[in-house]
Order: sequence, then structure tokens, then C-alpha cells
Amino acid sequence: MQLHEIVSINPKRMGGIPVFTNTRIPIEYLFESLGFGQTIAEFLDDYDVKPEQAIALIELKFKYPEIYEVLIRPQHPGKIQSLSK
Repeated sequence: MQLHEIVSINPKRMGGIPVFTNTRIPIEYLFESLGFGQTIAEFLDDYDVKPEQAIALIELKFKYPEIYEVLIRPQHPGKIQSLSK
């Protein structure tokens, strides 16, 4: 999956918090849920996120932690657009 299919950042939506694309669900919810002991399946049952998005975000976090850090703390929105293309 391409980054823009996983994560969306829009200042007019959720105040610019990174969310799963086509949702209002912050990407941080996935890692908070896993941290509280939920499984990915339980997270997917609770939230309307595509399984491919959740798996791709987990892979992104561990393969490219620097990109994940930019996503979680979008201080420079221009960086996100360049990463998405």
C-alpha cells in the first residue's frame, strides 16, 4: 500500500491529527490498543479500519521508524505530502 492509502492528514479534519485514510480514526489508536493487550482482530472489530491499513501501518512503524515519527508528530505537513507521493 502507498502511504496516502494508509494515513491521511488534513488540518480541516480532526485538527490535522493523522488518521487512517477515509476515516476519522487516529492512527495512534492502533498502537494504544495493542499496548493495552488488544489483538489486531479486536482493534478491527472496534474500529472501521481496513485490515490492510492496520498491517501496513505496523510494518511502516517497524521498517521505517523515522517516517512513523513524522506521521505521529506532523510538525511539518509538507513532509507528509512529499512522503505520500
